[in-house]
Amino acid sequence: MDGKEKKVFYDIHCHALNLSHAGLLAFLNRFLKDRTVSFSGLLGKGKFLQIICRLLGINFSVKLIKILLIILSGALSGIVLLAISKYEYFLSAKVSNIILFCAFAVVFAALIFTLWILRKISLGGSDLVTDTLRKNINLLSVIENDAGSLFLSMELDILAADERYKGLIDKYRTASTNKYSSFIKNLEEKWKENGNEIQIKTKEGELLTYNKVVITPLIIDFGYKDFDIPGIHYNKPPRKPVVEQVVDVFNGIRDYRERSPVKILDIYPFLGINTRNYDLGTVSVAPKGIKDTLYSSLKSRKIPQSVKENVRDTLENKVTYIEKTGKLVIYKRATNIGNDLRTVSSHVQIDENILNKIGAMSDETHDLDERNNIPKMLEKYFGEYNNTKYGTFTKKSREHYFPDEKDAKKREKMIPVRGIDDLRSHFFAGIKLYPPLGFDPWPDYDDRPADTATEFDKVNYLYQFCSEKGIPITVHCSPGGFKAAHHGIEYTNPEKWRKVLSVYNNLKINFAHCGFDINKPYKVWLDTILALMGEYKNVYVDFSYIGNNKDFYKFLKERIIDKGYEDRILFGSDFPINLFGIDSHEDYLKNFFRSSLDANLKHKFCSENPQKFLWI
Repeated sequence: MDGKEKKVFYDIHCHALNLSHAGLLAFLNRFLKDRTVSFSGLLGKGKFLQIICRLLGINFSVKLIKILLIILSGALSGIVLLAISKYEYFLSAKVSNIILFCAFAVVFAALIFTLWILRKISLGGSDLVTDTLRKNINLLSVIENDAGSLFLSMELDILAADERYKGLIDKYRTASTNKYSSFIKNLEEKWKENGNEIQIKTKEGELLTYNKVVITPLIIDFGYKDFDIPGIHYNKPPRKPVVEQVVDVFNGIRDYRERSPVKILDIYPFLGINTRNYDLGTVSVAPKGIKDTLYSSLKSRKIPQSVKENVRDTLENKVTYIEKTGKLVIYKRATNIGNDLRTVSSHVQIDENILNKIGAMSDETHDLDERNNIPKMLEKYFGEYNNTKYGTFTKKSREHYFPDEKDAKKREKMIPVRGIDDLRSHFFAGIKLYPPLGFDPWPDYDDRPADTATEFDKVNYLYQFCSEKGIPITVHCSPGGFKAAHHGIEYTNPEKWRKVLSVYNNLKINFAHCGFDINKPYKVWLDTILALMGEYKNVYVDFSYIGNNKDFYKFLKERIIDKGYEDRILFGSDFPINLFGIDSHEDYLKNFFRSSLDANLKHKFCSENPQKFLWI
């Protein structure tokens, strides 16, 4: 590969969250459930022993630990009873105390020795307690900062993967006397000296060259509704609004652009959506083709032009039709549409039942402009999105909030900070779905009334919209993560997506984490994902987080690459969440680039495939 060729590196799966975004209870629940203990188990069943064992680094089952403790306790009791019943004449002598003391000491020593052996066997001799504390402190040192600082940390780690920048960056990080201003100046000079690019050496010694890095921070909608904790008096934890996180992320992008000396990152977030947190608008069953019928009725010259314009505006900007469920949806205020259609019907024949239905629906739209709903949100943030190329997307994105970075007056227009209402198309590159927090990919709707806007209607509208626009979706697919919903694991199972893809077979979807739990494959889930990849050409996987393990790439080659899916594997880091299992983003990059995969595959996973997934 030509090391001088200009290329774009992609991290398709990272985050820009801090402690104000993710509910701390969700963070704690992640910690507990990663150790197979839930809030209800801890509070209702008192599984403190399980937590203690996990913190001690004992990875054997609690059942085994309990059995061992029972056996040892029984042995202790037996020794005491034996001493009392068989050697009563010792009880009055001084030696009786020695025997009993020795009996207790032997049993206690056996207990400690057993726990120590179990720990050494499970850990290979490493100090898991210290290591766990260190990793958690390392993670907190990142996520207690703002989003802009997180982006700068990622940038420095990416630059440090190039040996030409590493020495300068390491010196800045370790020398307390190194001033930030002088470091920035030196880094900027180094960047220009090296041709405004990074060169990363592979295990084989080849150089992969990139002059731009695209990251897509995945915004998670933590506004879960079903996270109740029995046994707690204040049993309604705070619902974290995704709006605040979105505004923080875009403020962070602006902050990064102002502070970075090299600006190697292009940052295009994925908007987190949980359909349970939004309504759909005014919904009713309607015959297929109703919009086309209404459009065609406007051809009559007798209809007043103002009425035509009002109806056409409503049909184009306020009304949608869900093909799968046969529902007509009005998602913006359209209180006049009923009267306008009555005017149209006086010139062109329109079915009376349709007129009555739409008239009744329009009466219910009086407050829709004040409420958020899924169609309105998607039209606003993705309405202009239409299978664009990377260059086109970048250009339109910069037109919105980077009009002229050299002009001080115009710089004030960079990324609006007042609120989410200032955002629009080309601010987000895709959509993030997170089933563990309550998103059900394919809800059971058989017992719902046919004329009610159910969850089934909502997800079908979402898939229909994304399928038509070519909008990429990344869905969490791992038993780990932030869990709050009661049916979180059931929703996360990729089997849920068989029916989705059977209806929307051109949907672009990335199953994050390959269905892995920590560093172990959740075999059934991985097999399901591979089967879906075999059936549908737009199904992808990323190996975010699991790339923490250097040995993973051998597994990746044997189980996925060699199956013929090398064109649909995406590089992702899961930074900063991956700091639960690795020291830095730099180390994660080195694990990837120094793996046994050949250079062409590495470039494909971190450049060619993500570009195809995101754009066209």
